[in-house]
Amino acid sequence: MLPNGTPSYKEGGTLCEDEGPSPLLKWSEEGYVVVQILENAFELAGITEELLNLAISGLKNCPECHKEDGIGMQSQIYCCASDPPLQNESIPSLQHLTGGVDSRTTKKDGLTKCNYPSMKPGADFDLEVIWEEHCYFEFDDRSVAKTVGTMVQEPYVNHFPTLTFQMTSSIGRKLLTSFYRDHFIFSSPPNVENELVSRIIGVDRVCRNLRIPFTSVVSIRGDRLYHEHIAWDQATVLIQLGLLLEYLPSPHHLLPDGRQPGPGNRFEFRVPASGVETVAKMLGKNVVKSKGMLEYKVREVSIVR
Repeated sequence: MLPNGTPSYKEGGTLCEDEGPSPLLKWSEEGYVVVQILENAFELAGITEELLNLAISGLKNCPECHKEDGIGMQSQIYCCASDPPLQNESIPSLQHLTGGVDSRTTKKDGLTKCNYPSMKPGADFDLEVIWEEHCYFEFDDRSVAKTVGTMVQEPYVNHFPTLTFQMTSSIGRKLLTSFYRDHFIFSSPPNVENELVSRIIGVDRVCRNLRIPFTSVVSIRGDRLYHEHIAWDQATVLIQLGLLLEYLPSPHHLLPDGRQPGPGNRFEFRVPASGVETVAKMLGKNVVKSKGMLEYKVREVSIVR
């Protein structure tokens, strides 16, 4: 129930504030059917009961709302931790607290405290299934609309090794859709394969390693992807593409042992990186010799070749 003047996108949808979702957007992305009443709506309407009845009626008429699960109401109060709001004994209040040793429910002066040793907030979703669906639409089905459709209203993807290239990191649905359409989904080779090496599942994140080696930390809100933080060994990629030389000129003309290059010569150092050997070592501990880079030396070569 948004009054006139509420910020919104031209194509519809509630505007995120400071890159964060409003309570309406957050709870809906967590899997709930939500009605939000803003403070100025009370001022315009004047009758609180009328607003609440209208909100409840909207929930009851929503086919996606499981009314048998009940309807909850949350008041959003902003305050500092050092200055918590005073408890009004005339208004019954319910607090859900987690992390304490005592798991009892206590009631005193209109305040009910439910204590939990641990608690997973929101609805419970299978994060692996959500991530696999996203990857299927992205790499197998190659559908931009379906890929973005697995994500929240304002998602973002950051590719950390190439952050200086604007087109490889996108914030917001419009820019991310453009990135998937113009630079990624249809630009990757048809024989690209994702071979999973390891996967870590958190409360709202999935972390996986691939053969580049490649690490992707995926944050999930409800049953939709919120963001992807992606990093990979850029040197390994460049070596495999033949774009990074085995030796590069040293910026130093004096070595730690006091040596200097002879006339017409220069020092070159061997780049401390490897190509396919990195992938092989990641998959098998004895496939590639350990500590091999400790044997890398600086060489002296002629500048004129």
